[in-house]
Amino acid sequence: MEHAKLCILDWLGAALARRASPVAKVIAALVKGFEGVDKATVIGTSLKAHPAIAALANGVMGHAVEMDDIHREALIHPAASVVPAALAVAEHEDVHGRDLIEAVVLGYEVEIRLGMAVNPSHYEYWHTTSTCGTFGAAVAAGKLLGLDEKRMAYALGIAGTSATGLIEVFGTMSKPYNAGRAAMDGVLAAVLAKEGLTSSTAILESPKGFLRATSKRYDTDEIFDGLGVRFEVKNNIFKVHASCGHTHGAIDAVLEIVKRYGLGPSEVREILAGTYPIAVEVVGKNYEPRTPEESKFSLPYCVAVAMLHGRASLEKFEALTSKAVSRERTKKIAEAVEVLEHERVRDVTALLSIE
Repeated sequence: MEHAKLCILDWLGAALARRASPVAKVIAALVKGFEGVDKATVIGTSLKAHPAIAALANGVMGHAVEMDDIHREALIHPAASVVPAALAVAEHEDVHGRDLIEAVVLGYEVEIRLGMAVNPSHYEYWHTTSTCGTFGAAVAAGKLLGLDEKRMAYALGIAGTSATGLIEVFGTMSKPYNAGRAAMDGVLAAVLAKEGLTSSTAILESPKGFLRATSKRYDTDEIFDGLGVRFEVKNNIFKVHASCGHTHGAIDAVLEIVKRYGLGPSEVREILAGTYPIAVEVVGKNYEPRTPEESKFSLPYCVAVAMLHGRASLEKFEALTSKAVSRERTKKIAEAVEVLEHERVRDVTALLSIE
């Protein structure tokens, strides 16, 4: 305890000694921006807040339901960070709707291309929606704030040193927090760059940069190939099931089999779900989810929901984890599911080629 007091005192001395430094002035300008700012709406409420705080709140809400869009190759939910960041800044700056849309497209392009460059190895540990999403949010916010080339590069540098988010928290409330924090950090990166905070201008490609730090095998061609000509937002897809995207192939297959052959739950002895390695690791091992959040990340549970109810909607996940009878029926079906790697499905994109 005594040594901790010395550490605190030491830190206080260092902070006070640099209270008039350039970086301190930039941060002070940002803090002043929080005073009396009430132009950014928290969706679904009468609350208004600083754009960064509104982006955080809206980012969390937007990702919590597990229904937001997906870019399959990038392993990312593009809207999760970019849209709340762009909406908050656009409202605060009172810009035209066209400017908002342009900023969203640019944010998507950046985060998706980064996701394609660092995956699939990035996704072994890192939540792409959060990590790459921070870059996308920064670009969208920076565009709306009118950053020039140099300050946009700084915004990317700030975003890169802020970017984080681990897949370890999947199935908990911290997963949507990852998205909200990415939106907030993206807004902060853009605002700080506008105020004059400097950063690395080689945050991606540097030997100590984001690509090398977060990926075993990255491909910069994925970033630059067709840039400005082919827009990845067009390759985005939308969910119809309220669960992790890694469960959707199995859900669709079960629904099709039930429809085609008229099978009922009582006739099922075993369900073999062949999928790609990432899906096995992320959603293939939890047979007894304890919360609605966990249930959306359990492929066996999702298959059981689809088998029992003919759909995997939000209300089914909420109800089935709160009602004991329904939970037991679902658990019995889930226990019949075996999730395994399939030789014809070696990665996410292979699903597109299977008839």
